[in-house]
Amino acid sequence: MQQIMVYDGQVEVEATSLEDVTRNYIKKLDEAGIDFSRFRRNTYYELAMSYGQNRETAYYYLKTTNKDEARKIINLKASGVSVASSEVEPKKLTDKELAALSTKAIENAREKAELIAKKLNKTIGKIVSISDQNTNTQYIQSYGTTSLQPHSVTVAFELK
Repeated sequence: MQQIMVYDGQVEVEATSLEDVTRNYIKKLDEAGIDFSRFRRNTYYELAMSYGQNRETAYYYLKTTNKDEARKIINLKASGVSVASSEVEPKKLTDKELAALSTKAIENAREKAELIAKKLNKTIGKIVSISDQNTNTQYIQSYGTTSLQPHSVTVAFELK
């Protein structure tokens, strides 16, 4: 949030104070069913951004797991207010979840290997090596995001 300034001749003058901008935004949030008291002031971001500001500003953040609430906030328009950034924190997989995905990937690799071997009039033997570079930490792409993230394992089988 920042005060609204307008040019009067060659000089910028305040048209709307930061307090008024904040009050107006709180009212709009309230109308959208979002409680402003859940927002936290981000003084670190204010310090980082202060070098480029010639206006009074205040930065806030809100953590939520509610997608509809996030959409409301992003789509809420108010003079002097903009969404500087939004971040999505991906789910961390447990070791058990990670192992289950790897096991399924190995089963899929065996099925594909058997089909290929059959075309070559061969059979698949034991696993020779497995390379699993997956980690518990997931990632979110900033473009083309989907709820599914690929999980791949490289498996080498004995060919008989």
